[in-house]
Parts: sequence; C-alpha cells; structure tokens
Amino acid sequence: MPTPIKPEYPIACLKLSPHITNPLKLARFGKEAPKTVADLLVLAQNRELHNFKGLGVIRIARIVAALETAGFPVYHPEPEQHDHDA
Repeated sequence: MPTPIKPEYPIACLKLSPHITNPLKLARFGKEAPKTVADLLVLAQNRELHNFKGLGVIRIARIVAALETAGFPVYHPEPEQHDHDA
C-alpha cells in the first residue's frame, strides 16, 4: 500500500505533469508560488487556480483530481435550500 500523501509534502508528490507544475512555480500578485500540497489545496478550494497563466479548465481539473485521489476534498457542494413555507 502506498504511503499516504500529507498536506506538508511538496506538490511534486502528486506526480502532476510539468505542463501543470511549471505555471504553478510562477509567483502571482506578489504572493509566493505554492510549494506544498496544502498550498495547492487552499488555492483549489478558493477557486484561485485560474489566476495562474497557463492553467485552463483541463489542467485545473487534473489538479483537482490529483488532490481528491490523494484524499483531499476540494469542492464542497452548496448547502441545500429548504422551503420553510411548506
């Protein structure tokens, strides 16, 4: 059984393509580039990955899939709306 990936591990442990990891290495908006799985998870959960030049819908989907395969939930469904007038 493979060793579980922990949030503090480097992004490289997700085994993403260089076409995905290279754009992540570029700093954006004066912020440091993500280095750990936790950094990448925060960006994905906050839907900020599209801010990286070179990351489109398909590459972002691959990042999300890699995070979720590693056991990190990314997108949470919206809470259900209940009709209180019934």
